[in-house]
Amino acid sequence: MFVCAVNIQRSPMAEAIFYHLVEQHGELNKWDIASSGVTSEASHGQPVSPCTITVLQDNNIKPRLHPSRKLCHDDFKRYRYILCMDEDNLRLAKEKLPLGSKAKVELLGNYDPKGERVIEDPIFDCNDWNAFDPNNSDIIINPRLGNLSDFEHVFQQCSRSCNGFLDYIKSQKT
Repeated sequence: MFVCAVNIQRSPMAEAIFYHLVEQHGELNKWDIASSGVTSEASHGQPVSPCTITVLQDNNIKPRLHPSRKLCHDDFKRYRYILCMDEDNLRLAKEKLPLGSKAKVELLGNYDPKGERVIEDPIFDCNDWNAFDPNNSDIIINPRLGNLSDFEHVFQQCSRSCNGFLDYIKSQKT
């Protein structure tokens, strides 16, 4: 399970990349691959970001198009790995972790051979969701709206990390 904030950019990108990798290895029947978000916005059924779709297609990977969904209690039973994009996603996912769950909740970037552990949101690189409150003048909103090069950077991070994760899993089976 790949997890970001809203499940419209980073986690669907990582999901599509990992699906593609596993498919190339002929091991789709061994995997249950999905993505979700940890914020309330994830439950609104939003479509995958057009920029995410464009970058995936530019890299010859078929997007897995589905409405956004929120990480739920059953996901911790269904998936052995809950791979989060950033520290906030990780914290929020761990807060939902049921007692006795055997799911490993960690950063996807832990598997990046370049060591880029945090996969930043390509639209907002602010880690405080309160920054989106227009009524709070004490918080500075980052005006950077991202562009395809930001999404391409996320793609490269996710690709390296997904490859690293797959290598890790294979090394555990030998």
